[in-house]
Amino acid sequence: MLKNQYKVCSACGTILLASTENYHIEKTCSHGLKPICKKCTKEYRKKYANSIKGIIKGFNSRSKRRFSNNYISDITYEQFEEMMIFFNFSCGYSQQPLTPESFTFDHIVTRTKGGIHHISNIVPCDKTINRKKFTKDFNSWYCSTEYYSTEQFFRIALWQEYALRRWSIEEWYGCFRRLKGSGKWMV
Repeated sequence: MLKNQYKVCSACGTILLASTENYHIEKTCSHGLKPICKKCTKEYRKKYANSIKGIIKGFNSRSKRRFSNNYISDITYEQFEEMMIFFNFSCGYSQQPLTPESFTFDHIVTRTKGGIHHISNIVPCDKTINRKKFTKDFNSWYCSTEYYSTEQFFRIALWQEYALRRWSIEEWYGCFRRLKGSGKWMV
């Protein structure tokens, strides 16, 4: 990298001093710096993180890091889209319409209790409801909530069965795991 050279940001067109103060390091780029300034990179990352694809990617990567032992596959955009249509773009538990600010995923059987990271074990959920559920057992928790509905309970079960049949034939072979010390087999 040469001293006192200026560089034009390819995103915003701003001319800035070609330094690590203004640009991230990228060994394969000219000057050894990325073509986009740090400010534009930060804005892009923030926008991407709040997009559907960013939410899915973040959800997948957090699940991989925290629970690598019962991680089966990433949730794809196609699976996400089909799940949202199945639940009419509303919370899988309360049937409240979801907004980008209130939307999150929830593992029906929590990861801490042996649930898997697979589309068949995931429903769209309101953030406040997801916080209330935390690591509670789905059946006992859901039946005790004010928004419990037998119809919605069976809809969740129908989603699990549908998703399992739709995406899991190849994935589930060899994915049975024995819980440590319990003597029970979990899927």
